[in-house]
Amino acid sequence: MNIIVHPTSTSTITTSACNQLAFGPIIYTTPGTYTHTFTSVFGCDSTVTINLVSIFHVNDSVTQNGNLLTAHQSFAGYQWVNCSNGYALIAGATNQSYTATANGSYAVIIYKNGCIDTSNCYTVTNIGIDEYTNSNGITITPNPFTSQTTITFSEAQKNTTIKITDVLGNVIQQLTTNNRQLTLDMSGFAKGIYFVRITDENKNVVNRKIVLN
Repeated sequence: MNIIVHPTSTSTITTSACNQLAFGPIIYTTPGTYTHTFTSVFGCDSTVTINLVSIFHVNDSVTQNGNLLTAHQSFAGYQWVNCSNGYALIAGATNQSYTATANGSYAVIIYKNGCIDTSNCYTVTNIGIDEYTNSNGITITPNPFTSQTTITFSEAQKNTTIKITDVLGNVIQQLTTNNRQLTLDMSGFAKGIYFVRITDENKNVVNRKIVLN
């Protein structure tokens, strides 16, 4: 009689994880020691012990104050990105805070303890925007409006350019006028906030925020 004895096997895994540890269908979210017993191909016990030393969490929340964005996570690595441009990396934007220089949508990639997480995108719309309804002799009424609004100048214009952009900075309409009034027809556009950039023949620029309801 030939007898073959297969021994039981034991193994230990010591590790840390980001946010959680997946072991097969089981998800661990807190540090600790966990033991699992399986049946080997020979029908013997196979015991696996997991020493989960720590679970690292990255705080990906951001505070926005106008065009100033600040990550809540401290003592980490940071890389701010432009969500409006396919999450393109912003050169030199590697501090905990980032001051946007153009209207658009921004997020931060955070690195800490070998873990990486990305914040939500935050929209900046207030750069270069004068919200006064009457300055430099220019009024836009009504504002908010449902389909059309009228720009009125203090005098007839000469080759004055009106450029309409959305909150991401995309130009959706551009017009030129030589008159004292110009009606903007935006009945074909989605409701929301838009920006009017008015440039006269002397390159003087006036910015306005308009709301399409």
